[in-house]
Amino acid sequence: AYVMESNGTGAAGAGIQADSWEIAAVYAAGGTSVTFKTDEATNNSVEGSATLGAATVYAGLADNLEDMYLAVSNPLGGGATLMASYAIDGDTSTAAGDEVGAGDYQEGLTVELKFAF
Repeated sequence: AYVMESNGTGAAGAGIQADSWEIAAVYAAGGTSVTFKTDEATNNSVEGSATLGAATVYAGLADNLEDMYLAVSNPLGGGATLMASYAIDGDTSTAAGDEVGAGDYQEGLTVELKFAF
């Protein structure tokens, strides 16, 4: 993807919108997928998932490969799902509480029980 800003080009900030681009490559086979992304700010990420029985395992390196996470989601039946994740937000330049990866995981250990009605 490439976005040409109508406000002109230049360094981002100071009220000037810079043109931006992003490249993503996705591999998927069976219950496994891997995505690699990069952009004009070299914000690289490698994220993937694999289905193991009913559970899905997610893992990735995000935010210029400084953040990492491992998560598992397992349906319990009846609309209930159990999710557990462990994430490290290694990018010190972002605000505290920043979500990690495509699943927006919170830093540290998280265990959630979700219900869909």
